[in-house]
Amino acid sequence: WARTPAPRRGEILGLAAALLRAKERELGEIVQVETGKPWKNAVAEVGSSADLALFMEGEGSRFYGKTMTSPVPNRTVRTERASIGVCAAIMPFNSPLAGVAWKTFPAQLCGNAVVAKSHELTPYTAVAFGRVLQEAGLPRGLYQVVQGFGPEVGTPLIEDARVGLVSFTGSVPTGKRIQQTVSARPVLAKVCLELGGKNPLVVCDDADLTLAAEQAVASAFIDAGQRCAAGSRLIVFDSVYDAFRDALVARTATVKVGSGPQDDCGPVITRQSLDRLLKAVAGAVSRGARVLTGGHAVADLAPGYYMAPTILEGVAHDDDMSQQEQFGPITCLYRAA
Repeated sequence: WARTPAPRRGEILGLAAALLRAKERELGEIVQVETGKPWKNAVAEVGSSADLALFMEGEGSRFYGKTMTSPVPNRTVRTERASIGVCAAIMPFNSPLAGVAWKTFPAQLCGNAVVAKSHELTPYTAVAFGRVLQEAGLPRGLYQVVQGFGPEVGTPLIEDARVGLVSFTGSVPTGKRIQQTVSARPVLAKVCLELGGKNPLVVCDDADLTLAAEQAVASAFIDAGQRCAAGSRLIVFDSVYDAFRDALVARTATVKVGSGPQDDCGPVITRQSLDRLLKAVAGAVSRGARVLTGGHAVADLAPGYYMAPTILEGVAHDDDMSQQEQFGPITCLYRAA
């Protein structure tokens, strides 16, 4: 595979892009069944995965190295791209199709094989993705899926000296353990970590407040806030704070919770996640925060794990709610002078 010309490797990814689009309904249904996402968000994953495959197809014809000058006369220095070998791709649950595409397509374009470890809560999407690659003509063995929990499956995978790169998306504590484990190996590997965060969205005093509220709601509540880039801290200039707060609460009231074709905010992934989020809100309130909207489970959708989109204000900067990623449909307002 590494000796296959990069444009040919890209061509196979281009075929995968076409197949992803052709199988949009089938794959969208799998994503929706595994995550509970609203239909439009589930099929959006299929489209973004196809877009990446198409981009990587083009990169196959732009597989450049570099030529640099040398202090020695009549000599140049050249760099070339070389494959790593086997890449371990450890998946999150929140975007099971896009997540595996983001890791797999670049690795395969660069001449590598991929062993994907699905999240235990979304096991089948990665299998369906593999069938697309097989139909596109990817040689057998260059994409494999393993299933199971981290200690039983993930740890042996990253400990294996044959794995030359580990790509992980998930929590900060797990990312730290992966880095430590790989560092202790006799043969090191490259490690790529995409971990959690508390993402700020800043609203300045010259902002279009209607547009700002629209974008803040989308950032905070798409995929039920289960996104690494979810806007969980809304920092607003004092002079427009009250007006923005009113616009934000009004826009949030129009968010449709559910998994149907017209819905916007789906469920969180498990009952444990829902209980954790409700407990976190109650804790913040007990420490002085105020709930402007939401803060509760959606009773009409029980026993599903649906939480009403939640906005808090008055949360202290050193509060757990301000410091820790919640991974749910919760955002906080902060007033900035």
